[in-house]
Amino acid sequence: MLKRMGRVCRKALLGSSRGATLVEVVIAVVVLGLITASVAPVLVLITKSQFSWSEQRIAESLTRNQIEYIKVASYIPGNETLPQYAEVPRPDTYDIVVVAQPIDPVTKLPLASGQDEGIQEITVSIYHVDRLVLQTKNYKVDRLDVLAL
Repeated sequence: MLKRMGRVCRKALLGSSRGATLVEVVIAVVVLGLITASVAPVLVLITKSQFSWSEQRIAESLTRNQIEYIKVASYIPGNETLPQYAEVPRPDTYDIVVVAQPIDPVTKLPLASGQDEGIQEITVSIYHVDRLVLQTKNYKVDRLDVLAL
């Protein structure tokens, strides 16, 4: 009896067709959908982290170049307005903002407008598509002023 029932079930499930049944196709599609749904977020995360890493690397390179450029440039005293140092070449989607603020060498606080004691705090900000990516601070010293001391 069990053998006969097994044959009947097998025949009903497999039939005489050589192709896949509708149930098998639906199950295969569902399984593939689940696999895709579980892998897709991982791929998106990898892509975003790769973009972020690349963006950070470009920002660090731009910052380093800008600071080196300012170091070799002549000291621009900030007597009337904040001194303006030229920007290095950059990719189109990146912006560089350089702020040179004269500071007191002892207290390291910003000086009032019109004063400059030979030291400036340089802040280099790198923006990518109007979003701040990296901000770095450094100092620029008037070498002639330091030698006079």
